[in-house]
Amino acid sequence: MKKTAIFEDVVSIMTHDSSTIKDRKGCDPEPFRENITDDMTVISENGMLALNQSKNKMKVVDLSTQKTEVITCKDDQVLRPIGFIEKDFIYGVGNKKEVARINRKMKLKNKKSRNIIGIIQSFLILILVVLIIFMMIQISRLQGTARVINYAGLVRGATQREIKLEITGNQNDELIKYLDDILLGLRYQDGHYDLVKLNDEEYQEKLQIQSDYWDKLKTEIEAVRNKGYENTDIVNMSEIYFTMADETVSAAESYSEKIAVKIRTIELLSALDMLSLVILVIMQTLKAMQMAMQNRLLEQKAFVDAHTGLPNKNACNELLNKKDIITDSTACIMFDLNNLKTVNDTMGHSAGDQLILNFAKLLRSVIPEKDFVGRYGGDEFIAVIYHTSEAEIKEILKSLSREKERLNSCENQLPIDYACGWALSSDDMACTMQMLLDDADAYMYKNKQLCKKYN
Repeated sequence: MKKTAIFEDVVSIMTHDSSTIKDRKGCDPEPFRENITDDMTVISENGMLALNQSKNKMKVVDLSTQKTEVITCKDDQVLRPIGFIEKDFIYGVGNKKEVARINRKMKLKNKKSRNIIGIIQSFLILILVVLIIFMMIQISRLQGTARVINYAGLVRGATQREIKLEITGNQNDELIKYLDDILLGLRYQDGHYDLVKLNDEEYQEKLQIQSDYWDKLKTEIEAVRNKGYENTDIVNMSEIYFTMADETVSAAESYSEKIAVKIRTIELLSALDMLSLVILVIMQTLKAMQMAMQNRLLEQKAFVDAHTGLPNKNACNELLNKKDIITDSTACIMFDLNNLKTVNDTMGHSAGDQLILNFAKLLRSVIPEKDFVGRYGGDEFIAVIYHTSEAEIKEILKSLSREKERLNSCENQLPIDYACGWALSSDDMACTMQMLLDDADAYMYKNKQLCKKYN
């Protein structure tokens, strides 16, 4: 509330209804502060258009009648469209210095919002990179762990084979050396078998106990060779060693499962991270698409007559204001719908609107789709025929006349009548589109005067 009070002396909210301007000092200026942009355009559902022309000038157009009014304010103020409350167009007038401060604040706010999104995206990408690196490390460890489990199992089985050989009197020193090399590789990452040292406390403890007992078992094997296995405890010791080896393998498998759980967790976190990134990208894309769609709708509404669907006076002026010299054979036809005021006065404005719509449909149905047809004013329409000739123009006008007569012969049909004039560019005289329209307008006026004279 304090923020609103600051602006009570520098912002006034006003309404515009095409004829009066009322000061509404009681209105909350918050919308004005939140909607200040240099390219602001506001369009109401019932066809009011507001366009910023400069810092202290704004054009308001009634799209249904093409009536235009320019609203201005003092040099030390700025003017901006805000929106609509029911039928009233709402705009704000603010002190330039204060509005500039608000603009900077809004830009900083928008920039901060964009920066926050950018920081979040960068952070998510960084997390994803870290997770991928960590996953690669864990996968590498898992691959080494599988080899360790395999060789730890070999030790367990090969030791039992060595004991059986010694009991039967078949000495095998190479097998003992093979077991020594594997145990050294498991403990110290040495040897010829590319074994890794598992960084697991339980596994290392089990492996140390197994290695120490292997030394005792080798001493007992030497006793078997000297005294015979009947005079030793070799069988019982081999069973104990088998249990120890089995516990070592189990510890290695448990360590492997822990790594697998870590990898699954990393995969889940990576998936959530990527999903968050995708959601952010989709949100930004949808926002960009929404803004693009809004811009297209604004542009369409700004250049399309709301009643007929034809290009409106803004679109016509954009075409006519081109300063290029016409090089191709081009014709401009000016149409003036007769009796519109009479229909409005005797039958009501809804009937007049229907007459305008019928005439617009008539023009668009006869004039080729490639050519331009627009509503230039309340009862005035123009057509621009490209790459044409005098014969084609006359044929188009004949077709319009025939279609008009056909429509007028229908029951309950408002009679359509119009005056028109046309001009065709030629190689003998350079002209612009505006010059061509002026000639067509002059001929149309003469045609209208002749019709009045003979009627």
